Amino acid sequence: MTRHPTSDTELVPNGPLLLTLPELAAHLRIDRATVYRLLQRGELPIPVLRLGRSPRVRVSDLEHYLAEMADDERDRRLLPAFSRHRRAV
Repeated sequence: MTRHPTSDTELVPNGPLLLTLPELAAHLRIDRATVYRLLQRGELPIPVLRLGRSPRVRVSDLEHYLAEMADDERDRRLLPAFSRHRRAV
């Protein structure tokens, strides 16, 4: 007898593929209204998918965005040290 998955976590063992905007806000630890405002202004460059009337974002897009932010922050910290080193040489 074949067993069918009964919950989303069984379908996607590592978590959901899509987040609602309130879930996105919770992950980023910011207010839901802030998420809507940032998306509307284009300051949160994460594609929004519409499933009917419900906007969703892919977890993979969120992870990619956060990785880019971390890389930018690391580069910003390293850049001044690199410039000082270059001037001394």
